[in-house]
Amino acid sequence: MKIFQTDYSRQLIKSLDVAEKTQEAISRNIQNMDTPGYVRKNTNFADELMNVRNKGLHTSDEKHITKTKLNITSENGNQGNVDMTTEMSEMAINQIKYNFSIQSLRRVYSGLKSSITGRVQ
Repeated sequence: MKIFQTDYSRQLIKSLDVAEKTQEAISRNIQNMDTPGYVRKNTNFADELMNVRNKGLHTSDEKHITKTKLNITSENGNQGNVDMTTEMSEMAINQIKYNFSIQSLRRVYSGLKSSITGRVQ
């Protein structure tokens, strides 16, 4: 049903997929930090999320945040070396983004539930 598949809910679901990929890359980096010759995997999937966002959603106001305003880059300057502090920081940031997406998606479905049942919790 179209009511359950809005652009906003699809974007939130894609952001959860991006958070999952980020978590996997961070875990791989931590797991292999002592492996000789291991090259750190990029954990910035912001470009992928922006591509998904740009396919379905468009800004309606010039004040909305865009990729150029965020100045997001796809490459991390730390090539080859895995720094535990960096990885843990990225993991914490990823967790915050994941929690935000989950809470937002929960609000979307809570609103639908209220509309269907006619009761507000």
